[in-house]
Amino acid sequence: MIKVGECVLDSQGRLASGFWENAIGLLDNNNPRSLVIQTRWGIHTFFLREAIDIAVLDRGFRIVFLKKNLSPNNFFFYPPKYYHVLEMPTGYINKFSLKIGDKISIHD
Repeated sequence: MIKVGECVLDSQGRLASGFWENAIGLLDNNNPRSLVIQTRWGIHTFFLREAIDIAVLDRGFRIVFLKKNLSPNNFFFYPPKYYHVLEMPTGYINKFSLKIGDKISIHD
């Protein structure tokens, strides 16, 4: 489960485990709709069928950058000092009023 404060963002969301899940992210249909991945250089949306929203997180899982509606077949780069990214369906940034400084928590 991924939460923002006390609000549940995705009851099936989780932290990606292992190289394969981090590399594939939301491309794998078996993964939940929201997934926190670990990567230091950026992400790509090649082969995705729809746009996604992105939140870049610091080591304390606080949001440091937001990107709405990242369309398929693109790259998204950010400073390499951050290495957690929350990938989620388009519209989640607005739906949950996410903002810089919000803390994300991940629960089993």
